[in-house]
Amino acid sequence: EPCCTMADVNTCANILENYIGNLTTIAKDPTDELIMELVEKTVKKLNKVNEKCEYELIDETQGDEICEFIHDAAVEAGLQEYGANVADSFRDF
Repeated sequence: EPCCTMADVNTCANILENYIGNLTTIAKDPTDELIMELVEKTVKKLNKVNEKCEYELIDETQGDEICEFIHDAAVEAGLQEYGANVADSFRDF
């Protein structure tokens, strides 16, 4: 029996869509603190889904791509202070 289902994949997609929606919501007055709060919440939600799937839902390459997407969106939303990928410090995948 597979530990991951299409529903789990859809959950990940919804988490990322909500992240973009939330960044859009704060677009008029973005702060690094607000953006980083959204980054952290998003990555931690993805961690939980991946953990539920016995860490088999998101492989390393996909994880790198997801974190790059999250980082690029944060910068696009106005994140000012950042070093390397801002999502990496929260990820378990």
